[in-house]
Amino acid sequence: MNSIIPRIAGATAMVCVLAACENPRVFNADLQEVANRVDANSAIPAFFEGNGDRRADASADLLEFAIAAVSTSPRVGAARSQLSAAEDQIEESRADFLPQLSLSVEGIGTEQEILSSSNPSFAGNKSSYTTLDATLTARQVLLDFAASADVARVRAEAEARAAEVAVSQQEVLDVVLGRYIDAAEALERLALAEAEIAYYRILNADETLQVAEGGFRRSQRGETLAELARAQSDYAVGLSDYSIRVDLVCRLTSAADCPLPRAVSLSRALPRPVPLTEAERQSITTGPEQRALRATLSAALREVERAQMQMRPTVSAYLEKTRRDRGGSLFDGSSVTDTVDLGLVVNWDFYQGHRQQAATRREMNEAFALAQELEARLREQMGELEAADAALGALWLNDIALQRVVQARSSAVAAFRAEVSAGDATRAELARAQLELVRAVVLRQATRRTFVSATVAKKRATGTISRDTVEFVSNVLSEASYAPRIYRLAMAR
Repeated sequence: MNSIIPRIAGATAMVCVLAACENPRVFNADLQEVANRVDANSAIPAFFEGNGDRRADASADLLEFAIAAVSTSPRVGAARSQLSAAEDQIEESRADFLPQLSLSVEGIGTEQEILSSSNPSFAGNKSSYTTLDATLTARQVLLDFAASADVARVRAEAEARAAEVAVSQQEVLDVVLGRYIDAAEALERLALAEAEIAYYRILNADETLQVAEGGFRRSQRGETLAELARAQSDYAVGLSDYSIRVDLVCRLTSAADCPLPRAVSLSRALPRPVPLTEAERQSITTGPEQRALRATLSAALREVERAQMQMRPTVSAYLEKTRRDRGGSLFDGSSVTDTVDLGLVVNWDFYQGHRQQAATRREMNEAFALAQELEARLREQMGELEAADAALGALWLNDIALQRVVQARSSAVAAFRAEVSAGDATRAELARAQLELVRAVVLRQATRRTFVSATVAKKRATGTISRDTVEFVSNVLSEASYAPRIYRLAMAR
């Protein structure tokens, strides 16, 4: 008699070989693509290999660069992937309430040998047969409070992930504009250092002549030489600093030409600040950061509900059809039977050793912590908004006052220039007046640059950095003649 068990074991081994049980295969092409991307990201990205020597372009557009930085930002990409995952989780949790179909097939090989029997004719007989059970089951959840709370939770999490996409976009725009504005500060220091070098060189030449004529002691020139050396050092450091800050801007993305950060223009009119309105204050609560925190808090509250609902009963129904094909043995013949079962299942874990009560308290404490975090962040944002608004008013008035200072310094330079031509003033006095003019100009540029930074900070507090904000920064930081020359000198070092 042929043995059935070895045949079943051999068939099982063959299935394992064909299915690669020892080394599982990836049958889904999407999974393989994810694996390839993970492997690619584990190495040094090509961005760092080819982006280190990027040069800024004076004709490049800041808005186009900012849009490219947002669209290619890994931070924004990660937020979008988290959103997609949350949306898939909604579908996954809702599937618990859809009909579930399952099919199971079981094959059993039986060998039977009668060793002893009261009937002498049966003693020593052997028989073998197979039994095949095939079961098709349909299940439907009728009532599950915990699963319902879980659906609400994942929906709230998806809402939070959607808000976090907007938050990440605001963060990237804030970084782009912040680095661009920081580079303008380096240009201001360079302009002042250039003016100081010009002044101390003229003063040094004048003092050298006076020493030669005997009207000036050589030791008195020490302070002038020290200040000249200091100004030259400031200029050299400023060139390197500007180059570094430009490079920081260019490294934000390689998907668009890098705009050359420019100095603040004094010819562009700054918008007159308006008093902070209640609508602007309220806009913080509807901003993306607060929406994300509120949605996260809502998800935490749904977690509390889910923990509480774990102590409620669940009700489900099933319809099960089973076919059994049984081979005949020595005592009975073969048979094929169909069985249909319709069942209603009520499952109630009404006592779990206080585990669910502890889980509920834990979830409640986590929700309380999120509520406190939301309030703390709301206060921080409100403080940032009010501080930026107050700064805008003071800076706008200061810019008007400094405009009069610059005009007065310009008039003084013109007067000294006329006096030098008439022989009534020295070149050193004219250079001193020109230095004071540059200092006034730089001070006004710094004031206007701070005004721009405060405008961006106000928009960031309300989560409304937009195309208009980027264009405003580009329009104010638009002095076109100075930055290209400085950048060429910096790159030539």
